[in-house]
Amino acid sequence: MNELVPKSEMSESSPLTDDEIPGTPAEYLGRVLLCVALVAVFFAVWMVQLPGVADWSGRAQRVFPRQTVFALSLFVILTIQGCRASNRTLFISGILVALGLMWTQMFAGQFEILKLDTDMISQVSSKTHTWVRADGRVFFHARSDLASVGTALLLLRFECALFTAVLFGTWLGRGAWNAWHFVALLLFGAVTDVWINWFHIADGLNPSALTPALRLPFFPALGGIAGGPGIMDIIFVSAAFESARHFRMHMLSLVLGALAGYCSGSLLGLEPIPGWTYLSMALTAFGILAAAWPDLKLDSNSVGKLFLAVSLLILLLASLVTIQHLLNPLPDRHLEEEFRVRDLANALRSVRPSILPM
Repeated sequence: MNELVPKSEMSESSPLTDDEIPGTPAEYLGRVLLCVALVAVFFAVWMVQLPGVADWSGRAQRVFPRQTVFALSLFVILTIQGCRASNRTLFISGILVALGLMWTQMFAGQFEILKLDTDMISQVSSKTHTWVRADGRVFFHARSDLASVGTALLLLRFECALFTAVLFGTWLGRGAWNAWHFVALLLFGAVTDVWINWFHIADGLNPSALTPALRLPFFPALGGIAGGPGIMDIIFVSAAFESARHFRMHMLSLVLGALAGYCSGSLLGLEPIPGWTYLSMALTAFGILAAAWPDLKLDSNSVGKLFLAVSLLILLLASLVTIQHLLNPLPDRHLEEEFRVRDLANALRSVRPSILPM
């Protein structure tokens, strides 16, 4: 056949194949509680190490925390999807944790505790032009007191964000029954990641705004450490993994491809050089496609549908950016006092140490 189909037929009324046994509510609840406990332990271990992690300077060290968060996300994805819960269960659970995410976001000021003025931004972040243009102040998730209320809220928000992405991604992947659907999910994730990072959609400085919720609040963008993955990254990876189950793809190969791609994207996203923060999901999609390629077969009709779907998404995102610029135009470039810190930092980076005054 020219197009990949599941090895066993699926009925339109059920997302499960004939040889899959739906999980019981008790099994689903047990898997969720196991993942909740594991995420809490992961969070506590990293929070204890947070003051020292901020001083890490090696390239591999700076992406290691971000990579561990992504690996944890993959474990949660595989654990939840292994239960084979119903679509109704996934959707209702996703709605509940999404409401929890929005509720905790209103209290973001409780755990975003470090506020710096413009003359200090260049010492901790290379996104000076973004921060200065937005507000002139910057917040980091940098609380090291494990007994504080803010830390508990940060953990709750982290849990809600992660499970929102996994549950909705799994629910979305149930509808991907054709090969081009699987590829489209990965390309949608890559395009969305470029849109969010290129235009700094999730980099707002208002702690209670909803757009910063598009990024997992942990691991924090502290010092030179790479920030946590985006929620949309986890959603589309979860959807692609769920779709891959329909096609009996080798799951270990997909996991290794996703980890390799995301690690490469994280290294290329380190700032200030090279600073390509918009390539994480694109390289992850490439890694997953490379692992799944022996099982993928696309005819010309499927390729045309894939191209049309991705083009429509690009047009939609471009329209949103255009509307945003029309409603909220950027300030004029002549405000030199707002860009003084960034320009000075860039000038100092371009000077070779050999010609600096002794």
